[in-house]
Amino acid sequence: MKTYSSRGKKHHTKLKRNIKWALVFIILGAVFVTSTIAMVLRTKKNVHYENPEVLLPPVSDEDEFVQMLDYMEKLYNQNSDLVGYIHIEGTNIDGPVVYTATDDFYLSHGFDKQQRIEGSFFVDKYNTVEPRDDNLIIHGHNMNNGSMFHDLVKYKDKNFYLNHQTIRFDSLYETAEYEIVAAFVSQVFNKSDNVFKYYKEYNFETEEAFLNFRDNIKQLSLYDTGVNIEYEDEFITLSTCEYSKEDGRMVVIARKK
Repeated sequence: MKTYSSRGKKHHTKLKRNIKWALVFIILGAVFVTSTIAMVLRTKKNVHYENPEVLLPPVSDEDEFVQMLDYMEKLYNQNSDLVGYIHIEGTNIDGPVVYTATDDFYLSHGFDKQQRIEGSFFVDKYNTVEPRDDNLIIHGHNMNNGSMFHDLVKYKDKNFYLNHQTIRFDSLYETAEYEIVAAFVSQVFNKSDNVFKYYKEYNFETEEAFLNFRDNIKQLSLYDTGVNIEYEDEFITLSTCEYSKEDGRMVVIARKK
């Protein structure tokens, strides 16, 4: 009888212990499930914050559609590298502007992509057109026959500037006018030269960077245009060869009105 009673007591104690551990496992399981759900919800929240389009419904094609200008569409159908059209009234500066991010193809090729000594008007390959950089640098040859950007050199004369203060530069989707801020002669410097290099000014990440740009072009300008510029402005810089110095450049900078 004593042996039977002892075994029953041990069985009862073991049963209580098993129930206790079962309860512990149930509680731990509940905590694990709750934590997992919370972590998933936090992850979804973070994804939504960092990349909202993941959870937001996509914008319809109709909402995104912007009509290309009629004349630009015709040109674009001829050459899909087209990004704009430049025109200065009363000068020979008039033509489509192209862009490639990989090379200087249009330095020696026309809009029709055929090899031509006069090349094309083209945006600097280190620019970004979409989304648009703060300052688009547009290159063109200074041709002896007066074509392309030859007339930029005339901006050395303030009287010429006074009669040609506005540049028309249309994008694919809108017409726009730019007023000239500064005109000056510069050059292509060595990489190690610690000087202002207008041809490296694509974006102004900070207001300090913009102010440095503003102060330098105002100081370099051959005359005071009286045009004030702001941090939020968009610019174009027209650049061509100028032969008064080695690797010289004639530069005209304008802000979007």
